[in-house]
Amino acid sequence: MQRNDILPRTAEWRNIAGGKTTTSAFSLYYSLDLSIPFFLRQDTNLSSFLSLYRQGYTRINIDRGTVELSLSLVPGAGSGVILVNDYPIDIAGRPSNRIYGAGSGTSGWIFFSSGSRAYSLNMADNSINDLANQGNHWIIHADGTGGKNSVNAWIVTDRGRVTLVDSDLEPAQGFPVLTGMRLSSPPTAYEGKLYLCDENGKVHVVDEKGHQSDWETSFIAALRSAPSFLTVTSRNRSTSYAAVYPKSFFGEIWLLDANGKALPNWPVPISVSTDDDDDSVFDSGVGFGSPLVFAHNGRVLVAFVNQSGQLLLYDESAALVPPFPIKLDGIFYQQPVFDGDYLWLASAEGAFFRVSFDGEVLFQYISGFSVKEEGYITVFDYNGDKTPEIFITGEGNALYAFTRNFRSLEGFPLPIWGKPFFVPPQGSGRKAEIFGIGMSARLYRYQFK
Repeated sequence: MQRNDILPRTAEWRNIAGGKTTTSAFSLYYSLDLSIPFFLRQDTNLSSFLSLYRQGYTRINIDRGTVELSLSLVPGAGSGVILVNDYPIDIAGRPSNRIYGAGSGTSGWIFFSSGSRAYSLNMADNSINDLANQGNHWIIHADGTGGKNSVNAWIVTDRGRVTLVDSDLEPAQGFPVLTGMRLSSPPTAYEGKLYLCDENGKVHVVDEKGHQSDWETSFIAALRSAPSFLTVTSRNRSTSYAAVYPKSFFGEIWLLDANGKALPNWPVPISVSTDDDDDSVFDSGVGFGSPLVFAHNGRVLVAFVNQSGQLLLYDESAALVPPFPIKLDGIFYQQPVFDGDYLWLASAEGAFFRVSFDGEVLFQYISGFSVKEEGYITVFDYNGDKTPEIFITGEGNALYAFTRNFRSLEGFPLPIWGKPFFVPPQGSGRKAEIFGIGMSARLYRYQFK
């Protein structure tokens, strides 16, 4: 309608309709790249078959009292993605839009929640385990727990009850444990430990033995997003860092060690006035999410973008790295993501930014796209060529994918929202995969061609 095009005259329609006339006919065209049609939302043999094809065209023609029904299907071509057999899977209740996973192929597991139930899914045979009566909760991969090849998960309720479970959702010895906390943000796991943010400004730590401790530093405001972590290894020595943003009027970010002790010269402000800036733009000090802590060219760096679009980059000693800060146009709810060479960001208005360390800014608008606090940016190398692609979700039911040069990957967007899970390519020609939840309360599994 925006282009004043007539649908039967488009190349897509002609390709799938086979040039048939539309006179005295009812025609229905759908594309799984855009949405799930109503007749595929039921679990039937027909819907399972039709879901294997990317596009479909149904035509009902009435001629001299005879009704003729024809169906045309297009599987899709090129390098895109295909829906794995037996998917999508209907999920009872209202599933969370965050998926966590561990392993891959024959030894991989997926974790997600829906209502008061926690779920684990075996990638090898699609068998599902569930644990009921968890209340409002999160289930996340228990990174670094157990022995070699172990797959565990943390189940955390909003009242602070913590349970370490295996892939079959069986609790470990000594769990659950009660922390008595009121969580201010989703939990996060790193190197065998679970990190919980309390409304009182403290960060609570639980290890795989059930031992509990608090960070050395507490904050005057609660953390509304979980800490981000980084471990740097050099000459047989590992150093771990954590970055946080206590959301308050003061607008400061912190870089800490693994025990939660602030490093020298931290915290630092999330807005800086420069000679070229209108001071009124930076007077609120408001931001969303946790700072990005990463390593580049042998340096530990911390990046943060405030809501008004000022992108700051600090080094480990809390000094600004020139030419930052850089002002980006738009309102920002998501923190940057690093792909090894560039920083990637998305504004609420749908502008997708690539920022280099010399200050070069490139961007592209994604039509019909908006991203706020429910959005996610993920960097993933789906074909193993050492050059990652960038995947992004926003407020709608769509997962977009782009190369570093802003070229959209074929087959995208997919009907997925929130945080997906990516399975890297394996040996013996096994392709990379994507798991994600759609707004239709279905679990999707796509494989790259």
